[in-house]
Amino acid sequence: MAVKIAYLGYAILPITFFLLFTRPSWMLPWTVLLSPFQAFSVINVYFGDFPIAVQPGYFVGTAFIISTMIKFLLNRRISFSRYFLSVCFPLLLFVGYAIISAFVLPTLFKNAVVVHTPRGDYSLLQPGKMNYIYVVYMLFSFIFFFFASLTIIEDDWVRRTVIRAYIFSGFLISSIGIYQVISWHLNLPYFDISNWHPLIGEDKLYLATWYGVKRLTSTFTEASTAGHYLSGVFAFSLGYCIFVHYTRRMLALLIISFISMILTFSTTAYITILAILLLVTLSNFFAKSFRKILPYAGALFVLCVLISFGSQILKFDLLDLISSPLLNKTQGGSFAGRTTADLISLKLIISTRGLGVGWGSNRASSLLLTVISNAGWGAILLLWFAKKMFMVYRKALHNPLVSLEQKGFLRSLGFHILAMLIAGIVAVPDLQIVALWVGLSIFAGVAIKLFEI
Repeated sequence: MAVKIAYLGYAILPITFFLLFTRPSWMLPWTVLLSPFQAFSVINVYFGDFPIAVQPGYFVGTAFIISTMIKFLLNRRISFSRYFLSVCFPLLLFVGYAIISAFVLPTLFKNAVVVHTPRGDYSLLQPGKMNYIYVVYMLFSFIFFFFASLTIIEDDWVRRTVIRAYIFSGFLISSIGIYQVISWHLNLPYFDISNWHPLIGEDKLYLATWYGVKRLTSTFTEASTAGHYLSGVFAFSLGYCIFVHYTRRMLALLIISFISMILTFSTTAYITILAILLLVTLSNFFAKSFRKILPYAGALFVLCVLISFGSQILKFDLLDLISSPLLNKTQGGSFAGRTTADLISLKLIISTRGLGVGWGSNRASSLLLTVISNAGWGAILLLWFAKKMFMVYRKALHNPLVSLEQKGFLRSLGFHILAMLIAGIVAVPDLQIVALWVGLSIFAGVAIKLFEI
């Protein structure tokens, strides 16, 4: 085994250790800021020829967990909300089931079924290191969610700073992505991320183009993953402008995230945009505040018109460029690959009689099929967790002590989570994405805090 520090690690390591020992309250906002840097690593661990890249979100998130544990050891106690523990209980059961399934089910169904492994190849089911790696991912996700939500509930300063860090990261990731596309076509200086992650060189999805136009990947390894994150930013900023109040900063975030999502040329991003716009419109219509959405719908329409005129000046067909990912998706090779993976996943569910093949054994193209094919009946525990989260969300919205602005902010966070889940169900099958758990932690922490006012 060998451990090497990645390029970005030389910047992140000293800052993280400085904050850990001198400003521990900054550790969670620092994690929120770095969680979208999925195409980068801090340190690379090599087991022979098998590299494991520790992303900034995982590294800094682990440091945050350590700082919280140190706080617990020094103070000898952490106050827990009883309702918070009730919300976490189904998720804890799911994590326990995922761990057991990773060790038991691959052995039980060894060589009996064909799986699409997380590494992207097809093979007979075998117990292996990917099961253990995904168990570690799941453990990290739960522990991070637990401590991050708890911190947001208890510390008002951290809660405000985390929101600022999230908004800033949305601007940062969108700006990097737009500059990436511009620099690609104008030959401007831009760093090659293949030097920042040990596996990027094997996967050229970050170099993908669509009709000769560079697909925006920003700090992610591929366009669909970038669209997954940006869908959450877009939904949050749209919800904030409508349900809370108009600010220039949030309108700017709405516009820049919308442009970034368009430039991904990702079917996942486009379907999520349409779904969120439909849900927000219906939400306002039934709330008898439909007129609130009209200025923002008009602004997006004007923006689209301006971009369309710009495309005419530059002499390319923007409508065809944007509609092709939706209309021509079935003609692409990726669609055939995703369909095959999904069909195999459905077959696995039937072949194992709903037990699944064990956590980390199979990867479909959809988050829903990935969870069910791996965890089987254990996926019901995630539905229970989702129900618990929805109940605390509803109770917070109906709390008479919560202001209209606070309720609007919570609804914005709700649309953020909903957008990322829609994108995941469409075509992003990873439950261990740090940015997703960051969003869930913020949503759960704010909802429970408002519920308990």
